[in-house]
Amino acid sequence: MIALLVPLTFTGAIWYQGEGNAGRAYQYRHLLPVMIADWRGRFTQVISTSHHFPRLLPAAQKKSQESPWAVVREAQALTAHRLPTCDLALGIDLGEVDDIHPKNKQDVGRRLAL
Repeated sequence: MIALLVPLTFTGAIWYQGEGNAGRAYQYRHLLPVMIADWRGRFTQVISTSHHFPRLLPAAQKKSQESPWAVVREAQALTAHRLPTCDLALGIDLGEVDDIHPKNKQDVGRRLAL
């Protein structure tokens, strides 16, 4: 879906996603940093091999009481911590009780801008 954007120049990107990966939450630990590395390679034409991406944890290591969303948020935090010039803005407190997408997009935007 981003192939048409490859000729363009970017100084940054905002990735607003994660809830859809809750069904395969542990896989997100691998998928998110790989996606970031792929985008960085496509848009800068420089591929860094210095990143060490966390391996997927076997399903047997998953605790039955773990929240899949918490595992996705942990994967996002690990990625932000491990990759240079990558950060995380949380908006979980801005959501609605019956809708994961907050209606208050202005505060989400402010946090992303900071």
